[in-house]
Amino acid sequence: MELKYSQAIKAGAIGGIIIIVLILLKLVVDFLSMTVNSIIVCGVCCVWVPVLVAMVAIGALAVRFAWAGIRSLNDASISGAVAGMVAGIPATIVMMIESIIEPILIPGMHDWYSSISNTPSAGITPLSGGLAGVCCCGPILFVLCVVGGAIGGVIYYMIKK
Repeated sequence: MELKYSQAIKAGAIGGIIIIVLILLKLVVDFLSMTVNSIIVCGVCCVWVPVLVAMVAIGALAVRFAWAGIRSLNDASISGAVAGMVAGIPATIVMMIESIIEPILIPGMHDWYSSISNTPSAGITPLSGGLAGVCCCGPILFVLCVVGGAIGGVIYYMIKK
């Protein structure tokens, strides 16, 4: 296996652990807060901003680890994308499981829609909220991990070169 891929897998494993910890941290904080406004704010601030930063850092870390084997910008982007993919697979699985568990642990979580629009909850139940997380949030997280890793690899290559 080429150096750039083996080091990308190592960086992706490290990044996957970091992203999983952030997702689980969000679940714990949401469970402890138990208020709708805190859930929305914490979901955005406590998890998604650090996750996006971690995704870019994963790609940069992969290129840093494999710097001896990186010959071009294309190598850097591929190495970063592989690291993002390796981090994204377990993070996506945890995110999907979390989106099913969270509405069960926090029953009023999806009532924010009805409080904003002054309408009934329009069928947003724990089951539909969990399915939305499985069908939408999980795959989006995976794509963001791959793209963020590639961007991080390119950024590190451009700075280092």
